[in-house]
Amino acid sequence: MRTAIVIAIVGLAGTAAAQKPEPGKAPTIAGEAHGGTARDRVVVSGGAEAATFGGANRSYVEGRFDEAIKRYEALVSAGVVHEDLYYNLGNAYFRAGRIGPAIYNFERALRIDPGMDDARFNMEVAREAVAERVVDRLKGAETEAWWVRMATFFSVSQLTIGLLALDALFFALLIAVRFIHTGFLRTALMASASFVLVALLGTFVLLNRHVHVLEEVYQGIVVADQVVMREDADNRSAEKGTPLHPGVRVSLRGRDAGWLRIRLANGMEGWVPESAIGQL
Repeated sequence: MRTAIVIAIVGLAGTAAAQKPEPGKAPTIAGEAHGGTARDRVVVSGGAEAATFGGANRSYVEGRFDEAIKRYEALVSAGVVHEDLYYNLGNAYFRAGRIGPAIYNFERALRIDPGMDDARFNMEVAREAVAERVVDRLKGAETEAWWVRMATFFSVSQLTIGLLALDALFFALLIAVRFIHTGFLRTALMASASFVLVALLGTFVLLNRHVHVLEEVYQGIVVADQVVMREDADNRSAEKGTPLHPGVRVSLRGRDAGWLRIRLANGMEGWVPESAIGQL
């Protein structure tokens, strides 16, 4: 068993999701609002990894965030992939004041489970914390296209299940129509089959676009407190635009000796040190 630290304020008088931290005050995170309560799920089956995860959770609850980060990262390095591991790691980074890695790990959790409301809420809290301290923003760097929001509204697994269900329903309706030659029921079945076909094609398009987003559109998150794009993979080359802040989503376009060529949502491209980007 494993314990996932819950830090989003969910269900407190039904208003937590709308609340924002007061200026100069650290955001409240929901597990702490309940005295550090936790939820039980399975991340690792047992042995040393389970002990490491349990120890990381205890370190987090006791406020030893750097130690918790070290233990969670050890699990990531060991190949453990789970939305709650990334979620807890994001929480620990946030409490340690490292907003970039926090947003990166919330994004990793949401890649696995787009319906993870706690991770989404905490990521928005972290982004608000960045927005409060960033003065100069690169215009259009964070603009997300409407089709990206639509394509990623549902997870790949949800779209796949929906596609299979609609496919089965469509062919079941066609078989029924084949055995009913006349009458209102046949007409109703044919109309239903038409609607299901439209839904089937729409679901296929959404699934195709979601996979495209995962593989091509956003492949990394800026984790550095500040990084400037450059013309070439060299610290001596000319700078491009204003510094990028933590949490900016980027597309990876190339790699060269410790540098990554990235592309922003506004189409601007440049080189940054590889360590400045968390790769999804």
